[in-house]
Amino acid sequence: MKKINILLFFLILFLNIFNAQHGLKSNDVIGLNIGNIAPELDFSNPAGKNIKLSSLKGNIVLIDFWASWCWPCRWENTNVVRAYNKYSKSKFKNAKGFKIYSVSLDKNKAAWMNAINQDQLSWEEHVSDLKVGLVRVLLHME
Repeated sequence: MKKINILLFFLILFLNIFNAQHGLKSNDVIGLNIGNIAPELDFSNPAGKNIKLSSLKGNIVLIDFWASWCWPCRWENTNVVRAYNKYSKSKFKNAKGFKIYSVSLDKNKAAWMNAINQDQLSWEEHVSDLKVGLVRVLLHME
């Protein structure tokens, strides 16, 4: 799990630095493959306000999919918090900063909020649709 998150982190780091330097072009491919532009994600935060992934453009962004009921995810949150604490105040040559876009697959808001508090996930970009629909969207992305 740790190796996957590290690889995902560096993939997203590369995509964000590349896009910051070169901007989006009409022939850019939106998808999940290396070199693709990340698909737009737009979900509600715990207060009900939608946060789009694109609102973080210009930052290095770690997209973290997790759930309160997923024990491997919860275990990995220790490393995600460590990365946030290490990089959130760092200065970058080609990016404004470091952000984490946490996408929860929870259906229970109270469990989601409790896990955010218990695991000390201190960043603001927590989102979910609190439905099974999010899982379906993620599984069918091309």
